[in-house]
Amino acid sequence: MKYVFWCYAAYWIVLGLGAAVGFSAKRLRIHLKYNVLVLGAILMMLPFYWMVATSFKDFAEALLYPPTWWPQNFLWANYPEAWKKPEVGFGRYYLVS
Repeated sequence: MKYVFWCYAAYWIVLGLGAAVGFSAKRLRIHLKYNVLVLGAILMMLPFYWMVATSFKDFAEALLYPPTWWPQNFLWANYPEAWKKPEVGFGRYYLVS
């Protein structure tokens, strides 16, 4: 996360130096608009990433504080277990729908 912040900060410093050299105001507005859109897209995709990453964690790691962004051990068995468990019943719900 720190790496993304520093890359983003460096980009804006370079862009500011470009404005001092002679970028037009229109070009700066376009860059600002697209950067706000990219930042918004990243924020919107973050919960989806968290859901998928947590689905590969075991129960203890999913509740760990502070949380981990990447699973320490990938548990592929979570998916077949969710389909076969009668309490959850994703397989039955899928067939019914």
